[in-house]
Amino acid sequence: AFLLNRSSDLRLGKENNSLYIADGQRFSKTKTNVLPISLKNEDDILGFQFDVVLPKGMTLALDDEDDYSVSGENVRAKNHSLSCNVLGDGTIRIVGTNLSNKKIASGDGILLNMGINVASWVENGDYAIQLKEVKVTNTARQTLTCSNKSFMVTVGGKLGDVNHDEAVDVTDAVLIIDH
Repeated sequence: AFLLNRSSDLRLGKENNSLYIADGQRFSKTKTNVLPISLKNEDDILGFQFDVVLPKGMTLALDDEDDYSVSGENVRAKNHSLSCNVLGDGTIRIVGTNLSNKKIASGDGILLNMGINVASWVENGDYAIQLKEVKVTNTARQTLTCSNKSFMVTVGGKLGDVNHDEAVDVTDAVLIIDH
């Protein structure tokens, strides 16, 4: 979780406002992957901004209209407009706002989902995704800044999925025996 850096005039005690990527995220090279980014917050949040740094060979997917694939549907940011841009250095900046100042109530759960593609040349293994420059605005219109944090994701199929078709079945057993 992020450590919250509050200026001295802000009330202390709600120190676990944080963005995180849950453990166990596994990416495939054969399809667009969904990366849930979660928010654990004790303060009600009006807006947020953060940057995502992906490892080499991973890119933000495009949806059917050639827009960046970042979705707040059916998650905590469902009432917020999401803006996404890839900066010159490849960093992905995501901003969530609501013109009616609807809040994201305190709680813990998926804030938004990102579509991620993995190039075929990326080797199977563990890779770090960094969340940085995280800022949230609380209902008192104060900006809360969180520290940078990295999270591990795994590229490669399920254990035992020899042919990488996202299923462990008899075909995998036959391939293992053939090997």
